Amino acid sequence: MNYLGDYLPAQTVHTMWSSNSAAGASITRATNGTISIYKDNGTTQSTTGVSDTEDFDSLTGIHVITIDLSADETFYSPHSNFSIVLSAATIDGQTVNAVLGHFSIMNRGSMKRATYLKVSNAIAAPT
Repeated sequence: MNYLGDYLPAQTVHTMWSSNSAAGASITRATNGTISIYKDNGTTQSTTGVSDTEDFDSLTGIHVITIDLSADETFYSPHSNFSIVLSAATIDGQTVNAVLGHFSIMNRGSMKRATYLKVSNAIAAPT
């Protein structure tokens, strides 16, 4: 599995993955399937903020996942671990379910002990 790192809330996660035929050649998915994010090894999943670019840069079989963590800050909360899962894709005539990567939000080392402060863009008027 590919660990992508420990992120701050509201950041964007990017990763690439590939699809191949049984013989190993790069191949486009016949059915894209769904890319979902699972939180803390639970069965709760989300597709909010997830985009999937098939055949990135016209490269057959190379795909890009982008996850906007600001799209649902309740689900993508600090001190949690996440798994990126592909389900029900059809590749080379086969149904494929696969874990594509893992990441965390403020859940490793010194980041785990940190407190995230969200500051508003509003400017306070003097009183």
